[in-house]
Amino acid sequence: GGASDGDGLAEARRLLLRGQAKKTDTSLSDCPSCRSNASSTDGAEWLLRQLRPVSYSFRKGVEAKYVRFGFVADELESVIPSVVRNVGHQEVEDQKAVVYQDLIAVLTAASQSQQARIEEQDKMIDEQDAILEELQQELVDLLGEWQQLKEEEDDDIGRYRHRRRWVW
Repeated sequence: GGASDGDGLAEARRLLLRGQAKKTDTSLSDCPSCRSNASSTDGAEWLLRQLRPVSYSFRKGVEAKYVRFGFVADELESVIPSVVRNVGHQEVEDQKAVVYQDLIAVLTAASQSQQARIEEQDKMIDEQDAILEELQQELVDLLGEWQQLKEEEDDDIGRYRHRRRWVW
């Protein structure tokens, strides 16, 4: 039907939260706003760059004395709409809230994607270190051979000069 990918993802999350759906393996590619034309790691990097954490305090109530950390719902909605809900109250009609449980799952997927990339890069670095070590040893060996040839050449020149002096 007419439901977008974002609506389908939100509905699946609602069913999962109510225990009416089975957990399936998900990744950043399941989040339409997290998709990229490249790899999921690129999507993770894009996603994390879009988020702007803020600190805030409530104006009144028991929690007013504490500094909190989070995201501005309107900003987050433009990046990951499925983690923002309209919870309008009598005081504020268009009030929105962040479903942090869903956001944690999306951020975990982004983190896992980055961790996989880090591990891949670590493997590449190890391979490059091994190649570099081999090349350095080859260079040492070549320099040693060159030095030996130079010494042999110097000895040959010295013997030649020595013989030439006696000939005269």
